[in-house]
Amino acid sequence: MSQARLTIREFKPEDREEVYGLILSILTTEFKDLPPEHYLADLRDIESIYAGARNEFFVAEMDGKIVGTAAVKEEDGKTALMRRLFVHPHMRGKKVGRKLVEKIYAFCKEKGYHKVIFTGNHRMQNAKAILLKLSFKEEEDVLLAGVEIFRLAHKL
Repeated sequence: MSQARLTIREFKPEDREEVYGLILSILTTEFKDLPPEHYLADLRDIESIYAGARNEFFVAEMDGKIVGTAAVKEEDGKTALMRRLFVHPHMRGKKVGRKLVEKIYAFCKEKGYHKVIFTGNHRMQNAKAILLKLSFKEEEDVLLAGVEIFRLAHKL
């Protein structure tokens, strides 16, 4: 029996519904008190939102199924924002998140960025732990309306 192979690749328009479904399922189970429609608006127009030579949306695919996502959005000429880091619950602990972040690093280096930023909240401890293991450093923690917001940075 052959081992399943994980592929990290650029988003294609035909991925839209599967990406939307994956992220929606994670948001509605792990972030129950958040209105998901507010947090999903960019996923209906990934091609436009993540258009441009220095932006990209990646998917992790295994056995023809999308099991993770990560995206890059230019913040300024030297800084990239990493967004949409999601991994299917059944694929956590299998280095999918690590592979997505490594793809982001490679993309950002190629595009001439000097730093990658990730912003999250107290519910995103799994993502925070992965990123800290991958050389991100805590840059800022603030309490906003009772919610801890953290900002992590990785210098390339």
